Amino acid sequence: VVVLPGWDDSGGMVIADAELACYYRLEPGAVEVVARPESRRARIGLMRVVREMLAAPVVGTGAIAEVHAAAFCVGERAVLLAGAKGTGKTTMLIHALMSRSASFVANDRVFIGGSSGPAFVGGVPTVVSIRPPTPRFFPILGIAAEGLRLSPAELARRLGVSRARGAPIAAVVFPLVSGAVD
Repeated sequence: VVVLPGWDDSGGMVIADAELACYYRLEPGAVEVVARPESRRARIGLMRVVREMLAAPVVGTGAIAEVHAAAFCVGERAVLLAGAKGTGKTTMLIHALMSRSASFVANDRVFIGGSSGPAFVGGVPTVVSIRPPTPRFFPILGIAAEGLRLSPAELARRLGVSRARGAPIAAVVFPLVSGAVD
């Protein structure tokens, strides 16, 4: 959940996103992203808007649930890594992908649906935030220790793995961060 400051503006709403250095102006049936032309981070804001506009009709059907999880496929089945921010979902996802027997579905958000048989998972394209200390475990990413944000396609390219649209769910894993191990 993202909470941003906002205010009413002539029949619309303006929301300020300091992290991405942009503003969103919402009007009935339209969203305008306002940013300085040189702002590369504002593109992430634009992609958030596009993603939400594409996701809203799917979630609105009620036949699909949206889950905060990473996902990968092994063969014809998907594995979900579900949990709160900072529990190591992305690190575990990269580790699974490095096995070369898994394909990338999604990093942070998935849709789960299906009326008969096993539930089906499909990925929602979101920016992949690589946080410290993950880069030191995976030098193949070519990322400095401070981390980086990658598109799903760029992550798959850097890892040399294929992407999958989704698959029936085989397992759901809930990572737990513990101070008991290094």
